[in-house]
Amino acid sequence: MSCDVYQETVSAFLDGNSREEDAAAAFGHMAGCEECRRFLRSAIDLQHSLRAMPLPEPPAKIDRRIRQIPSRERARQARWPARIVGLLQRRFAIPVPALAGGAGLLAVAVGFSLWLMTQPGVVPEQKVIYVVSTPPVEVYGVRTPAAESKH
Repeated sequence: MSCDVYQETVSAFLDGNSREEDAAAAFGHMAGCEECRRFLRSAIDLQHSLRAMPLPEPPAKIDRRIRQIPSRERARQARWPARIVGLLQRRFAIPVPALAGGAGLLAVAVGFSLWLMTQPGVVPEQKVIYVVSTPPVEVYGVRTPAAESKH
């Protein structure tokens, strides 16, 4: 490989974007190549000086535009259909077509049930039957058949 390839590998290594095998080969090459060692020193110096520089301040106009993005986004989402769809997608993770299909089936089932209730003779009449059970007792010295079976 050429020095350019090794220098690209070293640069990627310093940025944290290289494989260990490639970096090992590049550093092995540097053991015998003065030009690549100089490149490594200059790349390290450049990296240190860039980290020491203060971060630039963005212009006020850009800063104001960036701060307005969330309010514009909230206004866009304030429309009720978008809010409902967004809520369903975020909270329940149900695809909208599946949700629409489920709502349609529910509407058909409720409509069919209401129709059945309006049809004469379809819904049976309800009768209330009371069942009273008393334990066998002896009345005036006379035994009932159920009381005799107990003795």
